[in-house]
Amino acid sequence: MDGASPGSMNTVKLRKFTPVVPVIYLATAGQLALLRGTAPQDLIEFQYRLSALRREIENIANDADSSTMTASIELGALKLVGTRRRQTLELGLKALQSLAPMVADWEQIESRAMTGYYETRKEDNSRTLKERINTLITATN
Repeated sequence: MDGASPGSMNTVKLRKFTPVVPVIYLATAGQLALLRGTAPQDLIEFQYRLSALRREIENIANDADSSTMTASIELGALKLVGTRRRQTLELGLKALQSLAPMVADWEQIESRAMTGYYETRKEDNSRTLKERINTLITATN
C-alpha cells in the first residue's frame, strides 16, 4: 500500500483502499456451479478474501478516532490490511487462471481492458494484468 507508512496513514487514506462490492459476482453467484474445473471454488475463495479485506479496512477505520477523520492507523492494523490484500491478490490471480481457458480470446480481452489503464500510465505499458498481480504479490512477501 503506497503511502502506508506508520504515522502517516489515517482513516481517510485507509478507506480509499476499500474494494467496492462486486455487483456482478452477487448477481451471478447462483450460477457458479455451471463453471468447469476449480473455477467455482477459486471464485468463491477470491470473493471471501475480498470481503475480508473490505471488512478489515472498515473495522480498522471505524475503530480509529473518527471524530477528526485523521487518526493515525497503527502499524499492526496496516500489516493486517497488507496481509489481507496479498491473500486477495493471490486468490484473484488463481481465479483468473481458472477462468481463462473458458473464455475465447481471453488474451485479446485482457489486452483491450488494459489499454485504458496504460493510457494513464505511459511509463510502463508492457505488462499484463497477471504480471502486475504477480509483481504485487512478490513485493508484499
